[in-house]
This record gives sequence, structure tokens and C-alpha cells, in this order.
Amino acid sequence: MANNFIEETMKLMKAGFSLTTWTQDQTQKYVSIIIEQSKTNTDEAGKFVNELWEQGKKNQEQMQKMVNEAVTTVFSNLNVV
Repeated sequence: MANNFIEETMKLMKAGFSLTTWTQDQTQKYVSIIIEQSKTNTDEAGKFVNELWEQGKKNQEQMQKMVNEAVTTVFSNLNVV
């Protein structure tokens, strides 16, 4: 009876250690996935910021061109009058 108890206790301990190992492996796997996704998100965010910066520069250049044209038009109209 005591021998049976010890065997059952050993089986439970082995199962517990196996579960702990499995849990650790799964945790490492999911942490690796999260880290990789984070890197991807960081890269995508960097690309987005660069695109946003370039679009801002283009918008500023276009605005400056429109202002220059408007000022030129106003002054050319003043010269005609």
C-alpha cells in the first residue's frame, strides 16, 4: 500500500514537472512571437512616420507654390491698374 502511494506520488510529480516544462516551452514560444510582432510593429511605425514626414514636406512645398502664385498674381494685377 505504501509502495503504491509512493508510485502514485511519483507519477503525479512527473506529470507536474512535465506540465511545468510544457508551460515554460509554450511561454517562451508565445513571448518570442510577441517580441517578433513588436519588432514588426516598430518597423511599420517607422515606415509610417517617414511617409508622414515626406507627405508633410510635399504639402508644405505645394502650399508655398500656391502662395507664391497668389502673390505673383496680386502684384501683376497691381501693375496693370
